[in-house]
Amino acid sequence: MAGLNSDLWITVEDCETADYAAFGANIALVVQTERLSLNWSAYHRLLSAGINVICHGSESYLPQGVNAD
Repeated sequence: MAGLNSDLWITVEDCETADYAAFGANIALVVQTERLSLNWSAYHRLLSAGINVICHGSESYLPQGVNAD
């Protein structure tokens, strides 16, 4: 992936088409942006697959402070 010529044991998939339910993961870390509106599609895909989300977006902790809707 980075031209290291060695196996890093990392699977890279398109986030729009990946089957998150097949991963068998319990937790996902989302570190895209602070903006809840930009991160929401990632949260929705993961939560819909039964995966808990850990994020760094401050808007995700208090969304009504930025956008009450």
